[in-house]
Amino acid sequence: MSEALPLRLATMDDLGAVVDLWNEASKWLGANGQTQWQYPVRVDAITDRIQAQRLWIMYDETGPVATVTVDENADPNIWLPSDRPEAALYIHRLVVARRRARERLGARILDWSADQARQAGKGFLRLDAWTTNKGLHHFYLRHGFRLVRVVEDEGIMSGALFERPI
Repeated sequence: MSEALPLRLATMDDLGAVVDLWNEASKWLGANGQTQWQYPVRVDAITDRIQAQRLWIMYDETGPVATVTVDENADPNIWLPSDRPEAALYIHRLVVARRRARERLGARILDWSADQARQAGKGFLRLDAWTTNKGLHHFYLRHGFRLVRVVEDEGIMSGALFERPI
């Protein structure tokens, strides 16, 4: 079991904080030459995730520090029936505030998410990562994930598929 984290389900009161975290991540990625998330934040998507009680957020004394979505939603355009999508929980949009980036918070959230998958009786924690963000791929490989495959179809930017056995 991972150590307890002060993650809680986000509410509509957290909408602005999540938008700010996503915007900060987008700006940082762009400044570092990445094409990942270089488009306006879709507030409707955040709202949907909050209302579905799938979006988690963490604060410290200075404000919001991390957010992640954890759910059973496997994108059918990239996860095949042979992957047994129902055998996993999926994480999306894991974001850690830059001021906390060197504290292994992302790794701790991955461990927390794996615990959520274990408690749900799932065999895997899965995610899809931006295909061109090799640094992110290495991060996931260092934290117990394996590359399942890379989907390179037109319109699919987040086609590097990773899973971590539970």
